[in-house]
Amino acid sequence: MGNRETIIKVSKVSIASNVLLCIFKMVAGFAGKSSAMVADGVHSLSDVLGSVLVVIGAVVSNRASDK
Repeated sequence: MGNRETIIKVSKVSIASNVLLCIFKMVAGFAGKSSAMVADGVHSLSDVLGSVLVVIGAVVSNRASDK
């Protein structure tokens, strides 16, 4: 398995776990009326977006070089 495949595999696990964590924190925050928990859920969502950027970077960096 190459670097790109490893990066994508790890990022997929990170995305899945952070999505679940985000949902849990947001539901708990709204149910418990805790703005801190809701804010932490939003932070988990930002981690998802960061992982998506890592995947995009891995794909772009693996392109063939310019002529």
